[in-house]
Amino acid sequence: MTRFPDLLPLRAIESRCFLVCLLAAMPLAAQQVIPPNASGNPSVIRATPLPTPGATPVPTESSPSLSKEIELTYADMLFSQKQWPLAAQQYRRFVQDHPASPNAEAGWFRLGECYLQAAQEADAEKTFVYVISQYKKGPFVGSAAYRVAVLKYNAKDYRNSVAYFELAEKNLAAPEGRLQALFNRARALQLTDQTKESIAAYELVLKQVKEGPLFEPALLEVARLLFANGDSEKAYARFKELAGVAKDPEMQAEAYARAGLLAAELGKAEESTQFLDKALKGDSKGEWKGLAQVGLIFNHFGKNEYEKVIAVFEKGQFTIPADLEAKTLLIVAHSYRLSNQLEGAIKAYGEIESKFRGQLEGAEAGYRRLQCLFEKNDGGFLIYADHFIEEQGKIDPSSSRIDMTYLMKGEWFFSQAQKLTGEEAKAAYITAAEAYEKVKLSNIDDKYRGPRLYKLGWAQVEAGNRAAGAAELGEYLRFFPDGEYATSALAKRGVTLQSLEDFPGALAEFKRLVEKFPESPEAEFAQEQTANIHLARRAIPEMIAAYTTLLEKYPKTKAAAEANYWIGFGYLDTKQYDKVVAPLAKSRDLDRTAYHDKATYGIVMALYQTEKVAELYQELRDYYNLPNLDKPSSDPPAARRPGLEIPPQIITYCGRKLFLEKQYPPAEQMLTLGSTPKEPEKTEAEVWDTLARCRSQLERWEGIAEPLENYLKLVQRPSQRAEAYLLLATANLKLKKFDPARQSADEVMKLVKTGKLNAEARLLLGDIQVAEGQPAEAAKTYFILSQIFPDDREITPRALDKASRAYRAAGDTTKAVEIESMLKTGFPDFSREP
Repeated sequence: MTRFPDLLPLRAIESRCFLVCLLAAMPLAAQQVIPPNASGNPSVIRATPLPTPGATPVPTESSPSLSKEIELTYADMLFSQKQWPLAAQQYRRFVQDHPASPNAEAGWFRLGECYLQAAQEADAEKTFVYVISQYKKGPFVGSAAYRVAVLKYNAKDYRNSVAYFELAEKNLAAPEGRLQALFNRARALQLTDQTKESIAAYELVLKQVKEGPLFEPALLEVARLLFANGDSEKAYARFKELAGVAKDPEMQAEAYARAGLLAAELGKAEESTQFLDKALKGDSKGEWKGLAQVGLIFNHFGKNEYEKVIAVFEKGQFTIPADLEAKTLLIVAHSYRLSNQLEGAIKAYGEIESKFRGQLEGAEAGYRRLQCLFEKNDGGFLIYADHFIEEQGKIDPSSSRIDMTYLMKGEWFFSQAQKLTGEEAKAAYITAAEAYEKVKLSNIDDKYRGPRLYKLGWAQVEAGNRAAGAAELGEYLRFFPDGEYATSALAKRGVTLQSLEDFPGALAEFKRLVEKFPESPEAEFAQEQTANIHLARRAIPEMIAAYTTLLEKYPKTKAAAEANYWIGFGYLDTKQYDKVVAPLAKSRDLDRTAYHDKATYGIVMALYQTEKVAELYQELRDYYNLPNLDKPSSDPPAARRPGLEIPPQIITYCGRKLFLEKQYPPAEQMLTLGSTPKEPEKTEAEVWDTLARCRSQLERWEGIAEPLENYLKLVQRPSQRAEAYLLLATANLKLKKFDPARQSADEVMKLVKTGKLNAEARLLLGDIQVAEGQPAEAAKTYFILSQIFPDDREITPRALDKASRAYRAAGDTTKAVEIESMLKTGFPDFSREP
């Protein structure tokens, strides 16, 4: 005989979320059958055998040979011996012969029971219906109604079985019988989609019992129905209750699993995880563990607990419903990827792709595997990417994953290009641009459109296609004016337009960048480039203003040295000499390596133009690393010859000015520095003359001959040459080079026959004689000179004084006194030279 199911199939419901789908996908448990004899049925009444009745019991004449008691006793004996056909004949004869007997109702019931046992279900049902219609109420009516309900239920006539179960519930004597009828009425209502009525019936069962064979099934079914009816809160409460009392491992596993999944739906994450974990650890051997595992996986994934997803999966894979397997394995693979376990992710995605090749999950896994290879920077990425594009193109040429793969290829080569240099970098940028160009913007997510436009433009610029790159960067700025890469795009586009000599366009982009994004790192760059463009175009005032703005807005800029340098030279170029020194000095201080020589050059030029000799000397001295004459040292620094030479005219100008100011040591430094002894013709004659006179003031007699000789090569005027020879004679006399000294003095007298220079030469000849130890001869030379120039207030007293001293040195005192008298008389104000 077909038995009743313990658990009913769930109705199809709409999915509210993935975990709810898990609930809908849960397996059906083994289902229990309620036997047709309800507990509490009346005792068997003795009856005589009856022939098999027809569709409706029809009474016949009684056999006169048997009393009604004997007939009933005989029928009962046959019934007890399970001789169902013979017993049925006897019961039929009894109820026909004795319709008014007090035992007639029992006889009819036993007749129906015999038909039921003999598998004559149609006759049994008609007989039980007769009992119900004839007698209306009582225990036999209750039992008959229960039998009819069972027969209709087994025939899947659930709707009509409900009324008979209800009738049995009202007429059965024993409480357990009524409870069984109530439970099965709830089942029949459940199977006819009378959900609310079914729930009410099950709730009545639960009110009457708190344990026993019907309690747990009723609790399970009411929980299922509450969920099917959309009442997740109450369903969760019932499953939670069942989980705490269920003794059967499979039923408990189902309760834990369902409670866990419902808790997740209700936002009770912690409780969900606890229940699902218990289901997974329980003694159940059914599919509940698989569903619990899936539930836990999705729970942890929803909370971004990727390591826990992996841990649950690796504990052991249980049976997962076929329609959920691909999704679940994909979530596990995602967890490997999102926890940066790329090797595990690549392997998991590969298995999914192979196993579910024709499904969406298979395609998703293939794409994600490609992502992992990309993130891992795996050398096989490019090969797999091309393969994926080819295979996906066969399935769906319009697939967005093809575009995303091209996007990844572009990113791959773009990243490689940034690590390379020269032609290798250019080749990588070309390939990146080709990949980006194949990406259809309409086929990728909005968040990727901006980066694709930006990097395409950048790659094209670096690949040499600057005009196209500038256009793409312009498109990016048109669609994403405030995008993530806006500042970089403006800077790159500005530089590109600058390289294309579209200076107005470049300046416009840099201005937009500075004004719209003043705090961005690129804004400083843009301001600097603005100044550079003005510099390149020789727009000096605009250049000065741009660099000044750069320093004001970005005082910590790394371009400060450069900015100060060009500001200084801008002022120099525009002849604003008083403004030159400060910025150039600042530039030099900030970066001596790059700007020391260049800045000093500009400073020197400005000081020269403003005739600030003292500052000019200091700059030149430091520039050439000359000794500091104010702080003499026993170990002076070695002079340097910088890469950028100062015009010698400026150096010698400084020396001549210092000489005029009688600052002979620094003047000698500058004149020496600015002269060219190896190429004397390249130095002005005046410089050689001044250098010699400077050294004479410093009594550096040994250094006088060279500049004077160079001077004499450059001048022809007798007076100039005479002056030079006179100084040369003096130097040679100081060096006790008497013959050269006499020769130089003679040259003077040859060049100028009269006048002061001639007189000075004659005096010098006397000095030579004194130095040679010929005082008498010297005295004569001096005295003759005094007679040649008797009225000269400078030469004559000097000659007389020298003659007097020479005579004394020669021992001629008388002559000496005589000349001294002449000196006092003629030149009373004369003061002897030391």
